Amino acid sequence: MGITEKTFNSGEIIINAGDIGRSFFRLVEGSAVVCAGYGQKDQLEVAVIEAGEYFGEMAIIDEYPRSATVLAKGTVRVIEIPDDEMNEYFSFNPDQIIVLINHLGNRVRTTTVEYNEAKTLLNKLQSSDSARKDTSLIARIKSHLDLHHSNRVIPTEPSIAAVRKAFENVTGATSGKLESYMKGDVIFKEGQAGNSMYILHDGKVILYGNYGQADELMKSDLVPFSFFGETGFSADEPRIVTAVAEADYTCIERISPDDLELMFRSSPERIDMILRYLSYRLRMLTIDFFNTCRQLTDICGK
Repeated sequence: MGITEKTFNSGEIIINAGDIGRSFFRLVEGSAVVCAGYGQKDQLEVAVIEAGEYFGEMAIIDEYPRSATVLAKGTVRVIEIPDDEMNEYFSFNPDQIIVLINHLGNRVRTTTVEYNEAKTLLNKLQSSDSARKDTSLIARIKSHLDLHHSNRVIPTEPSIAAVRKAFENVTGATSGKLESYMKGDVIFKEGQAGNSMYILHDGKVILYGNYGQADELMKSDLVPFSFFGETGFSADEPRIVTAVAEADYTCIERISPDDLELMFRSSPERIDMILRYLSYRLRMLTIDFFNTCRQLTDICGK
């Protein structure tokens, strides 16, 4: 297929919901609109994509039915990048490694926040009959209901095989920035600014919400080789969980934005691993969010 540049006129479809994708896009010139339920009575404009931004990134890991339609807004130029030609693209555009990873990390962060809010609202509705009569509560979940109703494409769970293969290709390789923690050591705190992501090489890490408080909640139980901290990869973004070592001599690798271009030149398969993992995380979060919205819809009788 190859990396190609394409031009679209205003109103033309760049991506069509339901089509199977094996490529992602960078918008070079102009802007585009993301529509859920395109052509339907309840069509909903979800987002606007501006020049320099990526979209269709959930196809990085494997084939994926497009969840929304993307339309050109005015004259638009895009670069289409097949998932198996990312390395070629980055070899000519190394500065885009950090841009794409930040984009995926921010999408993971935004979707996590949306999912957590939807889950909290669902728990309130399930635990209290009076909550169903709370107009302010219903107003807060309206956007989630609208998104569910307008989405005609049911998300499908991605294959973990591609992620496992990517990890196997780099097992044992590191950037040299290894850190060791004892059981109970805090690696980073919720609310703390950070611009590093981590790979767990040995030991165990648990991610908590509201760590040390009465409503402490365990979010994830991580084992080697797991990624974490990706939602804080952008500078000055506060962490949304606390990471705690749960075994002595837990060994983790810290990856900062400055490491990426050098990492690509010395070990491009490690960049491939990071991108495939982030794409996988985003797709799984999207599925969880969609299912929670469906439950909200059922409870509210929509």
